[in-house]
Amino acid sequence: MLLVDFIIIAGNIVVLYILISQKSLHTPTNSLILSLTVSDLLLGILIIPFAIVQEDRHEWLFGELGCRFWLSLDVWLSTSSIYNLLAISFDRYMAVKQPIRYPSISSTRVIRTLIFLAWSIPLLLASVLFILETLADLPKTECSPVELPSIYILFSASVSFIIPAVIMIILNVSIFNQVSLSNSSKKVNYTDGIALRVHRGRRKSHAAAIESQKVKQLSASPNFSSDRMSDDKENIDTIVKPTKESHVEIRSLFSATLFLPLIGGAVRKTERSGPATIKLPMRTYSRLSRISLRTAEMRVARTTSIVVGAFIISWFPFFSIYVMQINGFCKVPDCVSHLLFTVAFWLGYSNSAINPLLYALFSRDFRNTFRKVITKLCQK
Repeated sequence: MLLVDFIIIAGNIVVLYILISQKSLHTPTNSLILSLTVSDLLLGILIIPFAIVQEDRHEWLFGELGCRFWLSLDVWLSTSSIYNLLAISFDRYMAVKQPIRYPSISSTRVIRTLIFLAWSIPLLLASVLFILETLADLPKTECSPVELPSIYILFSASVSFIIPAVIMIILNVSIFNQVSLSNSSKKVNYTDGIALRVHRGRRKSHAAAIESQKVKQLSASPNFSSDRMSDDKENIDTIVKPTKESHVEIRSLFSATLFLPLIGGAVRKTERSGPATIKLPMRTYSRLSRISLRTAEMRVARTTSIVVGAFIISWFPFFSIYVMQINGFCKVPDCVSHLLFTVAFWLGYSNSAINPLLYALFSRDFRNTFRKVITKLCQK
């Protein structure tokens, strides 16, 4: 139990530090992850220590009023963590399903609205619990959610788990269907060359940043035609064959950087005083961009499904036992042993420890930044 709480606090502090300290991660979408991190961290600081004490002493030591506050705060933070996961799933769904509208959908105002709902709905649920517990005013030797009124158990289970879980499953299935559809039928038509600006770095390879706004919308548009850039009379045109080290850098819809090797064919290079501009043959670019875009989409679908799957696996046992308490259908500890309930109870809490590990495992930005943080700490 102490280990679970340590992982929750330490893991979410690291994620919180990375999100705040790295300006490159200050995006509207990452604000949702920041909100999730805050809810999980507060759960580890304000809720789990009291649960550990109660489990160790086999009784509640902090009074009836303390029990009401603790249960209400537990409902608020746990449900807020779940709703933040729901908001993240919705964000990923819109990125895949509505790529053209996604920049406006993921605006700061929309993201703030999602975060507000992810905290306000659970707060209302927790407030109802506090009022019901105050009106009941029943003496308690153990502070446990299974002793709550049956009508509230049904209502809270529906709002906190059943409805969000169903929505997340639907969104996740839709993401996979969209990615599968894209893999099988997406065709990108090109009528001209794409202008790319070459930036020379320390390596032999070249990284090219997309210059045309229409090219930026490549991944979103099923039919695409770029405008030919007029050649300046002062520029000197030369034909350059790309080497194996040459790459095209594309920023995908999901904030992942894709590197497309320039294989085959020649490119037209326009020499200027600043970064050079090249024209990549459409056939080569079409094939490579579709492959890399599909890879990025599949990576997002896989990550989202793992996060949602971890959430359902973590919370399903607890809410199953929780719902069985309605009208004394299968009470703890008569029908369900106290040990089984304790395992289910802590498995739900462990989801707050799993979340930062999943993002650290599947996010390249998080992994790279985490290595930098560890390196700096080791150097000190």
